[in-house]
Amino acid sequence: MMVSDRFNPLLVKDVRSRMRGFRSFLLLSLFLLFAGGVSYLTYSSVSVASRFDITLITSGRIGSAIFVALMVTAHILVLLMAPLLTVGAISGEVERKTYDMLLATPLSPGQTIHGKLGGALAFTGLMIFGVLPLLGIASFFGGFTLAEVGNGFAVLLLTAITCALMGLAFSALLRRTALAAVLTYLAILLLTLVHMFVLLMGTSALRLREPVSWWFVFNPVIAQLNSIGALHGKTFILANGRPVWQGYLVIAWGLALLSYFVAWRAVRNRRRWRFSGHDWLVVVTILLAFL
Repeated sequence: MMVSDRFNPLLVKDVRSRMRGFRSFLLLSLFLLFAGGVSYLTYSSVSVASRFDITLITSGRIGSAIFVALMVTAHILVLLMAPLLTVGAISGEVERKTYDMLLATPLSPGQTIHGKLGGALAFTGLMIFGVLPLLGIASFFGGFTLAEVGNGFAVLLLTAITCALMGLAFSALLRRTALAAVLTYLAILLLTLVHMFVLLMGTSALRLREPVSWWFVFNPVIAQLNSIGALHGKTFILANGRPVWQGYLVIAWGLALLSYFVAWRAVRNRRRWRFSGHDWLVVVTILLAFL
């Protein structure tokens, strides 16, 4: 008899244990304090700069600066914290010698993944939506639209889901928390800082006036800035006329599906998993679907 996803006991246990712990309270408090500090510093810097430049006195510029600073700060913190909640989801069970007990339950591999992922995303979503009151303060100054807020949160939520699934996939595949954490953050580093370095070096080596627009779709930070209007222009418009951040959504969704498949397949097999012909077919299908 299978346990319904609606009453997944692993999800209920993970959410309750995560939300009731002092560590979660401290982590959420530090997240909001840091975001609030960034907002105050942004307001102070724009206010000081307005004394020397009369064009910065308008409240719209202050609100826009606070909005951009908040969204970028939240995005960077999500990139760092979302994988942290899942890299030990499966490998931690193996290291604590409780993984066999988990396999003995009526939960299917999919329900195990949903339970572990749901608990991490519930806390990540709480952190993301905790930024809304700060955005409410910024809205008094104006300078940004509701569409930009929606676009920014869409990119932010999908980035959180993708990073959490990447951590879960490495955790299920490697069964060692330390190694899973190293590879997960290495992948995130490749998509952010290393990507920007290669982008700049490639543009310089090819002697291009500006980078090719489709190069930007792999970088979550650039997609976040583009979605809230901080980066705009022809450089950030794809060949089909759509902005870069929409292309990033497709790339991130494909990476999330691939990570989910790897995690599900690794949990399903109790022995050491190797790619079979069917596995490669699924992977290629996912890659072709979002390309």
